[in-house]
Amino acid sequence: MALLARACAFSVLVATVLPVRGAAEERPAPPGSSPASGERPPTGWIGLLGSGLFTLPDTQTVPSGRLVLGFTVDNRDRDPLGLDLLDGALAWSVGLGARMETYGHVVASRVVTVPGRHIPLPSPPVDVIVPSFMAPPRRPYYELFSLTPYVNDRRPARFSEWVPGDAVFGVKRRVAEPRGPRPGIAVAGEVTVPMPHRLADLQSGSGTGSVDLGARAVAEWRVGASGRTSVMGSALFVLTGSTPYGDRLISRPPPATDRSAEVRIADLPLTIPNRLELGVGARRAIRPWLAAALEGSAAMEIGYRSAALDRVTPIDVLAGTQIKRRHLRLTAALRYHGHSPRSGQVRSSPLAGAVDLTDVEPAALAAYLAQAGAGPALAWLRPRSQRVLLGAPAAVPLPPRAVIVPDQYVITSEHQVGFLFVVSWAF
Repeated sequence: MALLARACAFSVLVATVLPVRGAAEERPAPPGSSPASGERPPTGWIGLLGSGLFTLPDTQTVPSGRLVLGFTVDNRDRDPLGLDLLDGALAWSVGLGARMETYGHVVASRVVTVPGRHIPLPSPPVDVIVPSFMAPPRRPYYELFSLTPYVNDRRPARFSEWVPGDAVFGVKRRVAEPRGPRPGIAVAGEVTVPMPHRLADLQSGSGTGSVDLGARAVAEWRVGASGRTSVMGSALFVLTGSTPYGDRLISRPPPATDRSAEVRIADLPLTIPNRLELGVGARRAIRPWLAAALEGSAAMEIGYRSAALDRVTPIDVLAGTQIKRRHLRLTAALRYHGHSPRSGQVRSSPLAGAVDLTDVEPAALAAYLAQAGAGPALAWLRPRSQRVLLGAPAAVPLPPRAVIVPDQYVITSEHQVGFLFVVSWAF
């Protein structure tokens, strides 16, 4: 946090000492006017998704033929898992016409830290071994954050690991300009593509492994005679794709004549719900090159979804500043993650008493399952899955690194403050 404060202070200092003519170059033209011959129209305020506030777009677009390239750092927290996500991304915005721009970003490195949750609750994909005398357990088995559902704490969480995240591509068109009480209107379409598909990367928090489609509408009002204050609202509907990995139930049925049916397999897909993201924000231009901004947003899950424990609707509030001096664009904000469940609450574990075998070495795992009467299940365990055995015989000693799932788990909600930083150059 101290590093972010120094970065913000440095950004303001740099913008302040730049030549004054830089501010004049960025002064907006009067309504209805056009740039003089030979002059390039100025670009506006830049956020995480092209022209806009911090994470919310506005109705403005990059002028035709102009390009904005930048680097973004986005830190956010998600509860009740206590996740801390840090994205480093390359971002761009390109003017396609008088009222259209394309924008997007590619997360080059994503770091997700998890506060040691893998023993009380597993993470998908889970292989659950059930003996014939027990009824298969019903979901949910775990908590999850829908944008990084496979993440666990078994992978290193370092920025230098360079685990890629998602790539977002979008096109925005301005439909109407704000005029008096009538708002400006813009519409946009987005596609989110996962870059890595390996389960190891998904368990590091790279994403969902699915292709998602989004449709957005934005309304913007200019407040006051000077037009220096803008108020805007945004609604984004995201249609999520199919995830590549689900859970698996491995059970041995009662003795039967057909020995080929000795092991019964049931694969349970992991279904991520669609989302409706609503946001409101405001920006006040203090100088032609300096603005203060505030925004809030909520991501609501809608439609069918796989059952999960302790689902919450995350609400983010961001406050900060935007700077544009000549070709330089700077955006910096602090983020508060709200609507978190109270940390420290104790809940009953859905797999209480089961044996977590995820970290057991292969030879020891095979020997233990054979002694426990579940040897045939070994062939159906998937690479890198979390392995849980129900109904383990008390007389069979546990192998090294096996853990009994406790009867209870504790809600973890912590570190609700994050930040967003965007530095760009307009060409």
